[in-house]
Amino acid sequence: MATRGGAQALGRDDIGRLEPGKAADLVLIDLGKITYAGAQSDPLAAVVYNLSSSCVELTMINGRIVFRNGRCLRIDEREAAAVANRIAGDMLLSAGRKTGIPFLQKA
Repeated sequence: MATRGGAQALGRDDIGRLEPGKAADLVLIDLGKITYAGAQSDPLAAVVYNLSSSCVELTMINGRIVFRNGRCLRIDEREAAAVANRIAGDMLLSAGRKTGIPFLQKA
């Protein structure tokens, strides 16, 4: 009901139901993993307060599976991590130049 009501409130007819032709963003979580032990009485609270990426089994964005069994299917994870690490390092170097505090020393 919240999904349909949210779609209606937004004036969108391409979302709000799980059916062919509708956009679907889903995250499937394995509540049977140790991270959620003892949380079966309130699975929503368990997910909200204790979500661990290791429990995510599948992620679907706009109807396309992008993550399954611990792996990103649409990007090269190592390449993405290398780019993110480079950007983070550049940001730290820039902050060090601006403040005079050496946050990171280039090797």
